[in-house]
Amino acid sequence: MNDIEELQNELKALNQKNFSAESFEYLDPKNFSEEFKSLVKTINNTIEVGNIRSKQEKLRLDMVNDVISSGMWSQEFDREGKLSRVIWSKNYRKMLGFTDENDFPNRLESWSDRLHPEDRERVRKMYHDAIDGIRNYDVEYRLMTKSGGYRWFHSAGEIDRRPDGTPRFFAGTFVDITQNREHKQLIQEKLAVQSNLEELKNELQSSNDILTGLCSDFVSVYLVNLETGIYEIFKITGRLRRIVTDMARSNDDFNGTLRQYIDAYVDENDKAYLWNAANLDKVKEKLKNGNSYAVRYRVKPNQENVKYFEIYFALSGNNSATIAFRNIDSIIRQEEAYKLETRRDIEDTLEGARTGIWTIEVEDGCEPRLYADRTMCKLIASDESASPEQHYTDWFSRIDPDYIKMVYQVIDEILKTGRAEVTYPWYHPVTGKTYVRCGGIPDAKFNKKGFAIKGYHQDITETMELKEKQEKAVMEALIEAKRASQIKTEFLSHMSHDIRTPINGILGMLTIAEDNEGNIEYQKECHRKIRTAAEHLMSLINDVLDISKLESGAFTFANEPFEIHEVLESCHNIFSSQAEEVGVFLEMKYENITHQKLIGSALHIRQILINIISNAVKYNKPGGKVFVTTAELPQTDDKTKAVFRFTVKDTGIGMSEEFQKHLYEPFTQENSDARTYYKGTGLGMSITKKLVEQMNGTITAVSTLGEGSEFTVTLPLEINSADSEPSVKTEAEQPADISGMKLLLVDDNEMNLEIAEYMLKAAGAEIEIAMNGKEALDKFSQSAKGEYDCILMDIMMPVMDGLEATRKIRQLDRPDAAEIPIYALSANAFTEDAEKAREAGMTDSLAKPLDVKKLLRMIASGKKKE
Repeated sequence: MNDIEELQNELKALNQKNFSAESFEYLDPKNFSEEFKSLVKTINNTIEVGNIRSKQEKLRLDMVNDVISSGMWSQEFDREGKLSRVIWSKNYRKMLGFTDENDFPNRLESWSDRLHPEDRERVRKMYHDAIDGIRNYDVEYRLMTKSGGYRWFHSAGEIDRRPDGTPRFFAGTFVDITQNREHKQLIQEKLAVQSNLEELKNELQSSNDILTGLCSDFVSVYLVNLETGIYEIFKITGRLRRIVTDMARSNDDFNGTLRQYIDAYVDENDKAYLWNAANLDKVKEKLKNGNSYAVRYRVKPNQENVKYFEIYFALSGNNSATIAFRNIDSIIRQEEAYKLETRRDIEDTLEGARTGIWTIEVEDGCEPRLYADRTMCKLIASDESASPEQHYTDWFSRIDPDYIKMVYQVIDEILKTGRAEVTYPWYHPVTGKTYVRCGGIPDAKFNKKGFAIKGYHQDITETMELKEKQEKAVMEALIEAKRASQIKTEFLSHMSHDIRTPINGILGMLTIAEDNEGNIEYQKECHRKIRTAAEHLMSLINDVLDISKLESGAFTFANEPFEIHEVLESCHNIFSSQAEEVGVFLEMKYENITHQKLIGSALHIRQILINIISNAVKYNKPGGKVFVTTAELPQTDDKTKAVFRFTVKDTGIGMSEEFQKHLYEPFTQENSDARTYYKGTGLGMSITKKLVEQMNGTITAVSTLGEGSEFTVTLPLEINSADSEPSVKTEAEQPADISGMKLLLVDDNEMNLEIAEYMLKAAGAEIEIAMNGKEALDKFSQSAKGEYDCILMDIMMPVMDGLEATRKIRQLDRPDAAEIPIYALSANAFTEDAEKAREAGMTDSLAKPLDVKKLLRMIASGKKKE
């Protein structure tokens, strides 16, 4: 075995092994000759760098799991799909009270044997269903801890499968949700009590002891009629100030008393908020959507030194609500203490990760303020006792000047989108240049003029330096591979953007339309935009398919009679209104055209011209001009050919000399904003050049940046020998009346059926449906002679496809089997696909998505004469 084969086998063996952050293997240089030892050393270095990065990522992941009280688990399967390895993370064991693998072995039974008896069958079934691919793994269950008690956990995972469907790797998370479950149970119990308040009203009124027991936490409780606003006092305790008690007893109108109370006792900053949240109209609105809700607010300074209150609203019947007030100072203190303790714990954790937490406030008329935690102060070398204004200065003044604009842009993005992140150089007064990663979100609690954001500041200098070293090593080792994959990477990148952009537009417009069902004009605008996005998506798909076929050499051109003036007029009709809308003058000229009737592919000649004219209009200036000139050149020795020259000249923005070198490369566009608002895919000129060349023509371009461009296309076309025959009435002029016709519509896609059925019924036709070719064959065989006027047949269907169904229909022993028009409706739009349909016996074909006018004209063309 030579060194190359040995190296290949070693790498293959390494690739098939399971690696972790604790174990990795190197190639042994002793197994290779001197000329390969350098390469083996490079590979071993790459493995070691990957291992270091893997350990760092594992450390970060463990820290995150510690913060959010979660664990990880993973399972591996052999090629037969049988479980071969189980790994429980350190945090997973810790959450159950275990310490190491001896205490809690890496076996599936360590987990499954500890499932709560009531949950065991359900959870095991969901686990095996996930392994078998029946459902996703996302489940809540109880698990016994080491101490013998049970806690609730939420676990979710994803499975990586082999091409044959067998599982390869199953990994997921494990989160303790015991407190959430107990909290939900308490809420449900409380709501159950509230739902019985109406039934207990009479008992509560007659028995103050019961009322006091239920409402001991509240200083006052009222029953309010939601229709009249009149309230009754259920309870007022001695803890409520006398002056407030007198106010409540001196009136029985809820809104009036609430307004008096707010004006006299509520903190100025909460007055408007409390009125908007607690007035009777708002109470009725909120209780329609739920049985209860609560509102917190602050009161003015007082002798009792109470600060925070809560109003609790609960539906007591169809027309009444129970409203209760309570002081929540102790609850607020507990919450603040818990927040402070949690914050300190998080700070300790984040300090180890060199990550600080901050809040920036930019209030109108004030200097910017930065509130920094302990770690943040250390990272920006700012004294913890300094003012927020000084913290801001210490941070902002040391940002690399070249990145200040980027920081501002990220702040704008945070305020607009809700989240953003930036990495930039920052100069520490002691250690010098460092690298910082910052991210943040808007601070929703900021209620002053201006804005506030909160986020994190992480020193990633070591990571950046390591990354630079890794990238350099990888680039040196894999530069040839990257060159080979560059075209594929660019293609996937552009396709990801260009396909997702119109899809996102379609989905977004559908959401807007659903939210504005009553606004007809808005609906029409949404539909127009959806159609624009869908047409762009269809254009993109067509472009990709075209360029793929052209590059593979499998492209087929039609060879049919056509008239050149009809091609040119259709181009003018397409762009005349578009040019007028953007203020561009469009003119079509003809010179020395002696042969109108030609033979060739009119569709692709039109596509060439459309691609060029479209760019001339799109990249023009307001008041600009586009001149399209068609000239027939003097005939050559071949009298069966006519050579046409098409010139498209514009006064638009032009192209730079550098860009013209790459003009015909796929996905090439000079303007940075050229891919916005569906302006193009960057494939048009690449397709155009390939079409021209495969039609034995030439294309040239002359352009000056800022002044305009001129494209010249020369195409040799076959002359139609029937040049003297009168023009036949065009297809577009034929009547499209299909009313009264009975059609057999065949398609396996329910949505396609619904769309086509709607179009055809709207045109007055009677429709019968078949879901596949076999069903269509049976229905036609069992129908009376002449019952169907035509068949609309999809091509790709289960059971029996459209081509086979057509052949069998044509072979039936009945007169109308050979005569009935059968039209193909297919998403395959290539010329060869249409040819296959004709060979199978189909009358004609139309590509999806369906053009209604073309569909009706096609059906009407085969209508039986009366």
